[in-house]
Amino acid sequence: MERFAARGYNAASMDEMAEAAAVSKPVLYQHFESKLDLYLVVLQQAADSLTERLSAAIALPASNKYRMQATVRALFAFVDDHPHEFSVLFRADSYEPQALRVVHSVRLKMSHMIGEIVQRSTELSWNEALVVGRSVMQMGEGAAVALSEDPDLDRDHIAEVISDVLWTGFGGLPYAAEVPDENQPSADRPAHGRARD
Repeated sequence: MERFAARGYNAASMDEMAEAAAVSKPVLYQHFESKLDLYLVVLQQAADSLTERLSAAIALPASNKYRMQATVRALFAFVDDHPHEFSVLFRADSYEPQALRVVHSVRLKMSHMIGEIVQRSTELSWNEALVVGRSVMQMGEGAAVALSEDPDLDRDHIAEVISDVLWTGFGGLPYAAEVPDENQPSADRPAHGRARD
């Protein structure tokens, strides 16, 4: 994980991997047929680690607003707690179709989870909610990359700002119910049926 994060898929060699694992190169090839085979295992481990962390935040028994905040914070914490995994996932330099599928899969899972939250509290169709989910995931990913590049940024403050921007944006969506509840972005509902903060 560390070698792929530091060197990238293309530059890293199996010699380096064997050295990092403290085994001979032939032993490494007994377990992995190729560098790509090894990379896919590493990539999937990183994807599983991120998915587990964000899934736990999204599944919290709380309001949608709180879950959104928790998910943003979980993503940012992943940047600091698992920098190698984050780098392998979101700074990947491999265009191998199998590797791209792993990265696409984790993005799609997160987009689906966010889309489900959006659909539960709005009048959007599933396809529309999924587009919103994908947009939110891309925004969060972009912010996380910026944080990974600047250790001096205040993580808590940025998480609060991003959460507020997302929640304010959700406030412009049509509600599924007549009366907003704690799962919806605003308690102030104008006459035309959309929420605002």
